[in-house]
Amino acid sequence: FVTLLDRIRHLAAPGDTVAVLPEGVMLNYLLRLENPTPYVNFMPPEVILFGEDRMRTAFAARPPVWIVLINRPANEYGYRFLGDDYGRSVMGWVEAHYVVVDRVLEWRHLNRAAPFAAILHRR
Repeated sequence: FVTLLDRIRHLAAPGDTVAVLPEGVMLNYLLRLENPTPYVNFMPPEVILFGEDRMRTAFAARPPVWIVLINRPANEYGYRFLGDDYGRSVMGWVEAHYVVVDRVLEWRHLNRAAPFAAILHRR
C-alpha cells in the first residue's frame, strides 16, 4: 500500500484528480486528491444501485486525470472482477480514454503471487 501511495505521489501533479476502481476511496483521502465523479465505489451493489450507464456518463462528464484499478475480486457478490463479468462498459470507457502508466506489484496475496496490486491509468 505504501508503494502504491508513493508511486501515485511521484506521478500525480497538484490539482490532479483520481478515481479508484472498484473501491479505494481511502487513497483519495491519503493523497488529498479529489474524485471528480459522485461515485466512490464501483462494486456490484453500487453498479446495480446507481446504474452502470450513469456511472460511465459521470466519467465522461468529468473525467479524472488518473484512474487506479485495484486488484479487488468481488467473489462475495458472485462476480469476479470489475470489467470481467460486471462493469464492462465502465472499464471499456476507461480503456478507450486512458493509457496504462504503471503497474504496482503485490508479491503475496493469499499465500501466492498476484499479477498486480494496482494499475495506474492516465488520461
